[in-house]
Amino acid sequence: MPAATLPDADALPEMLANLYGIDVTVLPTHRWGGTATISVDYVGPDKIVCVSIVADLAAVASLGAGMTGIPPETVEEAGSSGNLSDTLVENYAEICNILSTLLTVSEGSAEMKPVDGLLAVRPHRKTNAGGRATSVVVAGYPKGTLVFH
Repeated sequence: MPAATLPDADALPEMLANLYGIDVTVLPTHRWGGTATISVDYVGPDKIVCVSIVADLAAVASLGAGMTGIPPETVEEAGSSGNLSDTLVENYAEICNILSTLLTVSEGSAEMKPVDGLLAVRPHRKTNAGGRATSVVVAGYPKGTLVFH
């Protein structure tokens, strides 16, 4: 199984700020934002999962909405109710694909793992995902937690 190297701590805020074109605050945290999460898995050349990007629902909603300018009020409601639209989840998966360029795999590159031919986004119910946790705030949107695991 190839080893995956997590992104440098400074690379994530820089990439998100460039991507969104607005202020994005990324801070290390030891606190996991919530129990309901979504995970996007990445596999190495051997097709074995080498890293997952796990986010609480607030991060999924905020990162997904910030990409297309969905109003923050919509995001707050979706994040607190747990009812994320397909658009928010699909936008979040696209953000993860962009963030995956920050991953280094010892034997080639990481790619999103397909699940039955569908988008590789799945529920992830651990309250402590391990890995490198960061608090993410896209200006004007609710704060969420993102973990490279």
